[in-house]
Amino acid sequence: MKLSVIWHADDGVAELTHEQLALQNAADVARWRELLSLQLAALVTQTGQKLLLLICIDGVEIDPTVADLYGAAARVVMEEFTRQTARYGAPSKIRRLISLEAVRKGYRVNLFESREEALIYLQAQGG
Repeated sequence: MKLSVIWHADDGVAELTHEQLALQNAADVARWRELLSLQLAALVTQTGQKLLLLICIDGVEIDPTVADLYGAAARVVMEEFTRQTARYGAPSKIRRLISLEAVRKGYRVNLFESREEALIYLQAQGG
């Protein structure tokens, strides 16, 4: 499991990317949450404010049996460290799962096919 959060000062957004992220059980979700929280906390400290966060879902696999745990963990992390999020990426199976969990948790889906669309949305919402 590898994830990285990069600050794009020119756009005023942070961007989360994953490499070979497979959340298959509760321990995977807990590890993902811990790694992500550490990186986001560092950027919040650096910028002095909650973040606008682009999230690339390419390279993400979530077992449907832990979708609820993932949704709950994502909600806590996003509420703590972000002002607004927008997701983008191609995997249709993950897009459906993320969309369903967002709706179930009472969030806007904010899921786009391209990075450019997500960035435009994010800057309009959280600018």
